[in-house]
Amino acid sequence: MYKAILAGLTILLGSTVASASADPVEELKGSVTEAVEVLYGEGSEAKSVELKRDEVRAAFEKNYNMDIIIRRAIGSNWRRLTEEEQTRVLELIKAVVLKAYIDGMEGRARPEIRYEAAVQLGEHRLEIPSVVVMEDRTVSLKYKLARMQSGWELYDLVAEEISLVANYRQQFDEHFRRGTAAKLIEKLEGLLNHEKLDHKVTL
Repeated sequence: MYKAILAGLTILLGSTVASASADPVEELKGSVTEAVEVLYGEGSEAKSVELKRDEVRAAFEKNYNMDIIIRRAIGSNWRRLTEEEQTRVLELIKAVVLKAYIDGMEGRARPEIRYEAAVQLGEHRLEIPSVVVMEDRTVSLKYKLARMQSGWELYDLVAEEISLVANYRQQFDEHFRRGTAAKLIEKLEGLLNHEKLDHKVTL
């Protein structure tokens, strides 16, 4: 039910890693704080929705390569897109996720984020469990990070034991069984132009 909000949490609360030597847990917590402050910090009520979207995007894009998790979700379908379509799809998905997250959090109280001890999954992989307490629900989130040349990068989020990458890959696979890249772009553009997106938005 909370796909859009959880997808937004993946991006906005999971913005990680500026350097290979940085502590990934502290980087994660710092990014969480920065993103949440845009929506709930001092003066946030006076900001337009458009300004909040711009500031939140700037906050996570300076530290996090969002293309990684999107391309993993698209999977082998990525090869079905031309280079121009790839660029357009990446940009549209970023915009839709951001819009759905901010629209979904509008009017809600500031969420409380609790972190548990990080779990080492391998030499270059790490899992950071957390709990996000919202007004009407408590969501368990596990951030999966991999150490790459650019530093620690987020490659998946497990929400309530459901992998976000696997869940969205299923949707992309279903789309391309009967649709085209052009139809996907059309659908994403329609979502972006929708007056308000809620947490039930899907591909």
